[in-house]
Amino acid sequence: MRRTAICIALLAALLAGCGGSTGEARTRFALRVAPASDLGAIQNEHGFTVALSKAVISLGALTFYAGAPLVTSDSVPTAAAPRRRAARTLLSRVARAVRWLWPVSTAHAHPGHYSEGGALAELRVDRTIDLLADEPARVGEAAGVTGDYRSLAVDIGTISIVGTASKAGQQPIRFAATLHVDKAVLGAPVAAGFDPAPGGAHSGAAELQIDAAQWVSRIDFARLSQTDALQTFADDSQAYNALSRGAYNAAAFTAVWTN
Repeated sequence: MRRTAICIALLAALLAGCGGSTGEARTRFALRVAPASDLGAIQNEHGFTVALSKAVISLGALTFYAGAPLVTSDSVPTAAAPRRRAARTLLSRVARAVRWLWPVSTAHAHPGHYSEGGALAELRVDRTIDLLADEPARVGEAAGVTGDYRSLAVDIGTISIVGTASKAGQQPIRFAATLHVDKAVLGAPVAAGFDPAPGGAHSGAAELQIDAAQWVSRIDFARLSQTDALQTFADDSQAYNALSRGAYNAAAFTAVWTN
């Protein structure tokens, strides 16, 4: 009983120390999908230079989470970062106090495990995006709450590519492929400084950046027929498998905040 009273007092003190900084408010923010860059001369892992003349992706829901991403962003933290770190430190202390009061066995996640945490905002896109377009595609407004935006889930329907792969001393290979993904890519990073304003004030917009070069980075085009004919990817081919792994890759998606 004494232990319970002590822990309750500790939890109350920790929560009081937050000073309201972890509170959430409703927010809305515009979201767009950026055109991809440098798709005319992609250097892949097998020594091929790949030029994409078509790169389209159909998107479903985009959901933002508080959990840490599977991969990290290179963006530099902003002034909001210390406040967010303080909030995470507070929650960590609360968790330790709870474990002290109610000890339970803990399942430890392996390094590749993704824990999304709380959902913060969502937008249903439900449209096909041309990544070779000249301008960003404006896809609507996400609705949710303020908070520590750290990761993203991206629902993908299909991706479709057309291009040419070249290597010195070899005949260029023309190819076309459509991949039916039909699942969510989990744990994509949200760059530092992603901070929607309470109430949906027009302080900026979110932008989803898609690195389509990742889709072809692992394809060994030497395994395709070396002819003038347009090559497609059989379902059991190395090219199809590599395209699948490239598409279902959290590192190919990053959400950033723009002004």
